[in-house]
Amino acid sequence: MREKRRRFILVITGIVMGLAAVIAQMICQGSTENNIITRRFCRILHEKEKIMEDCLNDLRIIMAKGESHGSVSENRIFGLASQNGITILQYIDRRLVYWSDNSFDVPVLLQDELLFSRPLIFMQNGWFLPAYYAEGNERVIGLLRVRTDYSFENDIIKSGFTRDFGLPPDVGFSAEKSENGNDIFNSRGEFLFSLVFPATGITTSHILIPLILWCVFFLLILALLLGSVKSLAASGKNLTGIIVTILFFSMLYFIVLFARQPSVIFRTSLFSPYVFSLNGFIPSLGHFMIFSILAGLFGYVFYNYADFSNIYQKKTVGGRLLPGILLVAGTLLISMFHVIFRRLILNSNINFETYKVLDLSIFSAVGFISVLFLLVLPVSFICKAFQTGSKPDRFVIIPALVVSAAVIIAFTWPGGVSMPALLFLWAGIIVVVWIRQFRKPGKLSIPLFFSLTAGIYSLMVITAFSEEKTNEILKVHALSLSTENDPEAEHLLLDMWPVLQNDAVLADMMDVEFFETRDFNIISAYLHNNYFNGYWGNFNVSIYLCRQGQLIRIGPGDLDFEDCYAFFEERIDKYGHPLTGTQFCFIDNQGARPYYIGRLFFETGSNVTNGLFIELYGDINVFQPGYSELLLDKRFHGYSGLKNYSFAKYLNGEIILSHGDFPYNKADEEYVDETSDYRVFDNEGFKHILYCNGNATVMISRPLLNAGKIIISFAYLFAFIFIVVNS
Repeated sequence: MREKRRRFILVITGIVMGLAAVIAQMICQGSTENNIITRRFCRILHEKEKIMEDCLNDLRIIMAKGESHGSVSENRIFGLASQNGITILQYIDRRLVYWSDNSFDVPVLLQDELLFSRPLIFMQNGWFLPAYYAEGNERVIGLLRVRTDYSFENDIIKSGFTRDFGLPPDVGFSAEKSENGNDIFNSRGEFLFSLVFPATGITTSHILIPLILWCVFFLLILALLLGSVKSLAASGKNLTGIIVTILFFSMLYFIVLFARQPSVIFRTSLFSPYVFSLNGFIPSLGHFMIFSILAGLFGYVFYNYADFSNIYQKKTVGGRLLPGILLVAGTLLISMFHVIFRRLILNSNINFETYKVLDLSIFSAVGFISVLFLLVLPVSFICKAFQTGSKPDRFVIIPALVVSAAVIIAFTWPGGVSMPALLFLWAGIIVVVWIRQFRKPGKLSIPLFFSLTAGIYSLMVITAFSEEKTNEILKVHALSLSTENDPEAEHLLLDMWPVLQNDAVLADMMDVEFFETRDFNIISAYLHNNYFNGYWGNFNVSIYLCRQGQLIRIGPGDLDFEDCYAFFEERIDKYGHPLTGTQFCFIDNQGARPYYIGRLFFETGSNVTNGLFIELYGDINVFQPGYSELLLDKRFHGYSGLKNYSFAKYLNGEIILSHGDFPYNKADEEYVDETSDYRVFDNEGFKHILYCNGNATVMISRPLLNAGKIIISFAYLFAFIFIVVNS
C-alpha cells in the first residue's frame, strides 16, 4: 500500500513538474520574456533619468549658492551620477570648464547646442540620453550612458548595454520601431530605439527556471522507472523490467537527439558542437552527458535485476559459459568506453589536465563525471560475470580472461599508452570485483581501490592524449609561423579597402600641390585614428606621402635618394603578392614577420598625381605576455596561444626571430631532421615541435611535464573520483 502511494505521488509530482517545465520553456522561448525584459529596461531607464534630473537640479542650486568646485555637496552629486553611468559637463561661455568623466571625448567648445536637445545622441564610443539646462553664459549637460559601441572587442573591451540594464551581450538595438513591441521610450514618451533580440533566443538567468524544472522532471521519471523495474523483479518479471528499461531509455535519448526536446537545453553551451562532437549519435557534450547517465543507470538495473541463476544451474554448455560471455561482453564495453574517452580528450575544446587549474571549466567537470557514469556499464557486466554462480569455473574464466585481454589488445593496437592503460584499468576492475565478491573487504576498501585504479588510468590517458592534442595544435601554429602572412591582418585589409578607397575626406587632404610637415601630421593622425587602430597596434605602421617624380631618402648618405614611386613599385614588383581586389600587397621578403604595402593615388586640381604609400610591418613585441590584449579584437586571436610558449624561426639555417625562455641555437642544424618535415623531440627540459617549410624552419617549445605536475594531477583525479564514487 505504501509503495502504491509513493508511486502515485511520483506520478502526480512528475505531471505537475512536466507541465510547469513546458510552460516555463514557452515563456522563455516566446516573446513574453522579451517583453518582460523590455519593460524592465524602460523602468530602469526612467529611474536613471530621474536621478540625472535630480543631480542637475541639485547642482543648479549649489551653483546658485556660489559654492566652489570640489565641495562636499558637489562631490556627493558627482558620486551619485558616476554610480548610475551619468556624466556631467559644465560649459561657461561655450567652453568646457568641468567634466565628471574622462572615459570618452566630449566637445571642448560647445558649437552646436541643438546636439543635446535630441532624445538620443552618439559620442565617440557610446549612446547617451542627454539632459540640458542653460542659465546666462553657463550650460550644464548630463549624459546618461545607455550603450557602449567600440570599434573592436576582446575579453577586456566589450560593447553592449551597460551592466545596470542586465541585458545579455547579444542583444542589439535599432533606430526603427519594432513589430514585436520591444520599443524603448524615455520618460517624456519620446521613442529612442528598439531592442533587437537574436532569432535563436537569448540566454538569461530566467533560463534556469525551466532547466531546473526539466531536471526535476527527468529525475522523477527515472525514479518512477526504477521503482517499476523493482516491482517487476519482485514479481519474477526481471527480463520484462530490463527490456522496459532499454526501450524507455532509448525513447528518452532519441527524443533529445532527433526531436531536440526539451528545446531550452539546446540554448546552453553544453549542447554546442564547438565544445565537443563525437558523431551524429553523440553530437555534443550535453548528449554525451545524457547518454552516459542513461548507460550508467542501465548498468545498475542490469546488475541488480538481471537473473541468470536458472540458466547457470542447468549446467548446460550455455550456462557454464555464461560468466565468460559476460566477462568478454564487459571487456568489449570497457574497450568502447576507452575509445570514447580518448576521443573526448583529443577532439574537444575541453581541458582535463587538472594541474592547469585556470584552464579547467564546468565542461571539464561535466565531461569527467559523464565518463565515470559511462564506466558503470562495463563494470556492471564484469560484476555480473563473477556474481553468476557461487564460484567461477577456472576452465571458463581463464579462457575468458585470455579472450578479453586479446579484445583489449585488438582495440588498442598498435599500442602506445592506450594498451597498458586499458589493461591496467581492466585488471584493476577485475581484482576489485573479485575482492568484493569473494572476500570481506572493509567499508571503504572497495571505493578506495577503485578510485586508485580509475585515477591512475585517467592520469595516464589524460596526460598522454592531452600532450598529443597539444602537439597537433602546435603543428598548426608552426605551419602558420613558417609563412609570413597574417590572416587576421589580410581579413581586415580586405574589409578596409573599399572604405579607404572611397574616403572623400582623405581625398581632400591629399589634394595639395606640395606636402608639408603639417599635411603629413594631419593625414597620419587621420589614418591612425580611423583605420589603423585596434589590431594594427600589433604592427609598425608607416605613412609616406609623395608626388609623382619626387625623391625620397632611402639611406643616411647625401646620395641615398630614389624616386618615391619607383622605389615602392620595384619592391612590390619583386616581392609583392596582391590581396585580391585591393591595392595592398603582401611583401614576401623573408623578413620573418608579416609585411604589407598599400598604395593609393589621387589626382589633384593641378593635374598632378599624389601618392599615399602605407607600410605595415609586424611588431615582434606583440608576442610579449600581456602586450596586445587590449589591442586585439576578439575575432582575431589566431596567434594569442603562442604567448605561453617559446618559439624560434630560422631562414636558410640562421635564426632570425626568437621568443620565450628556451635558449635556441643560432643555427638549426642540430634540430633539423632531413627525413621529415615535422619533428617532435625533447631537449634541455623542453618538448619541441619543429616544422621545415622550404628554407624556413619553425620551432615551438614548452617545458616537459615534471613529477610535481603529475602528482598534482593524480591527487585531483583520485579525490574527485573518490568523492563521486562515495556520493
